Amino acid sequence: MEIPDRLFETILLAVRDAAEEVENGNLTVTDIPEVYENACKKLACFSELSKDNQPEQILEAREKARTGEWFRSKELLKVIRHFYLVDSIEHKNSVTEKSILFVLWCFLGGQYSYTKETVPDLIRTGAQLYLSASKSGRYSYMCKLRGLEEDEKLLVQAVQILKRHSVQVFVQKGTTVINDEDEKKIQLELEQKIEAYGGLKFLQELF
Repeated sequence: MEIPDRLFETILLAVRDAAEEVENGNLTVTDIPEVYENACKKLACFSELSKDNQPEQILEAREKARTGEWFRSKELLKVIRHFYLVDSIEHKNSVTEKSILFVLWCFLGGQYSYTKETVPDLIRTGAQLYLSASKSGRYSYMCKLRGLEEDEKLLVQAVQILKRHSVQVFVQKGTTVINDEDEKKIQLELEQKIEAYGGLKFLQELF
């Protein structure tokens, strides 16, 4: 399920603001991680873990997530992927952003839904959860960032090749995009190489 553009931008802004607070030392924590974990869960408007849920309630929650009215915690993984690609392709440094999101994902899993209005509060409380978990020493495995996944490595390698051919590649919503002009240029170059190499022979070598 794709996160609607406006909601994704809201999430990115909230994560960047929370990361800035963490890095500047403006966000303090006074409680154990479980307190912030529970605060994050209380912000949810719906939990699929409830035994009282009816099937239609779960379907309704997923439909609201599809339209961007609600945000499901499982989509945190897409936002994490976005920052990994931004760092690798655009040479940014989003360690704090990734750390906040990863710890929040580890504590919540994918079963909670939030209204779009509560997303900033969720992310900020998630930043407090990250700080508290880091200090506690009991959740070091959650606070250690993973490396690139295999498919992410392949994507980054492909982007590097395209950039060597002067193709501009951008990261949007956890994936890569190329503008129409560059896409046409790639298509034309492939067609020319197929023609020059001998059509079928080239396709055999390609696939």
